[in-house]
Amino acid sequence: MYLPEMLAALRTELQDTAEDIYTPDELLRAIEKCISLLARFIPKRDIVETTLVRTITDETLTIASSTGTLACKPIKVGSVVMTGKTLDTDYRINYLTGVVTEIGSLLPDTDYTVSYKLDPHMLNISSLLPDYIRIERYEYPAGDSPPTLITGDVFGDFIVFRGDVTLTEDYHLRIVYLGRWTAPTPTAAGDYPSHLDDTIIIGSTGQALIFKAEKYVQEAKTLLSTAETTLASMTAPLGDADAALDEVGAEIAAGKSYLETGNSLINAATWGDRVGENYAVYAATLMAAANTYVAEAVQRANIASEYQNKGSQEVAIALQLLTIAGRYLSSGQAKINEFLLLLGLKPEFQTSKALPEQRA
Repeated sequence: MYLPEMLAALRTELQDTAEDIYTPDELLRAIEKCISLLARFIPKRDIVETTLVRTITDETLTIASSTGTLACKPIKVGSVVMTGKTLDTDYRINYLTGVVTEIGSLLPDTDYTVSYKLDPHMLNISSLLPDYIRIERYEYPAGDSPPTLITGDVFGDFIVFRGDVTLTEDYHLRIVYLGRWTAPTPTAAGDYPSHLDDTIIIGSTGQALIFKAEKYVQEAKTLLSTAETTLASMTAPLGDADAALDEVGAEIAAGKSYLETGNSLINAATWGDRVGENYAVYAATLMAAANTYVAEAVQRANIASEYQNKGSQEVAIALQLLTIAGRYLSSGQAKINEFLLLLGLKPEFQTSKALPEQRA
């Protein structure tokens, strides 16, 4: 199954035939991740053969900025011959990396002719096996019946063979290894067995659903952060309302004082018959100021209430998004479990439930 056909089938599984829910990149990533999971449980078993080259003759080495690197490695200790130059007098060499470093007599940006042998007990597999999961066995020399098996340890790009193994010029070596499957492209099918196409589609559906669950989780996280900011905005208007209420109390107390003082002066001979009335006017003025502060306090409280309502709405929407994320996650895990069952494996994931479906 080529990639366009698989993408179409995947959109059918996801009910996204209108192509307005998932981007092509999201679906491609889901397919690649599913095939990677397939390789984890059922890796591709393959074999590669190489003709051993142990002797390198007349290689051109360029020295620049005091160093140069030989093309092949690891190098047999003591086998390097550089025309007209002497090891440890004119240059040094790292036999594992092939890096040549001048000591003093090499000329910068100059080409030298070098011959050397490769280590007979080690093999560089960086180009032979650029990507693999595990090496199962080595057959050396290739072609023996039954095959002659040798053992070795892998260190980075190098295999160090155990025991009395000497790699010989022009002999053949076979390596049986476990590798990764390749995903389909617009012009080629994946290299896994074609009967697994539907299984890959089901597993990719699960991966895509989990992607969408993570999207809603992130949206809910952002909205909760916004709600936190919104609710924090209540602090200032609530403080202003509290300050206005304090002013209300102060104005009322002052007005009461004027009334009480004016009352004792009504018709007093020394003050006149309108003194109490004047004090009442003063008190009324203060009460009007108190009412102004009351109105301000109510206004500030209303602003705080608006922030509270907005923050509560944002929290409620965030919880709805988390519920949606839970449903996507549950569906995705169920699809991946189905994928594993189709491969004959025990499901790895405990299917979770969305928030409203959970029970205490």
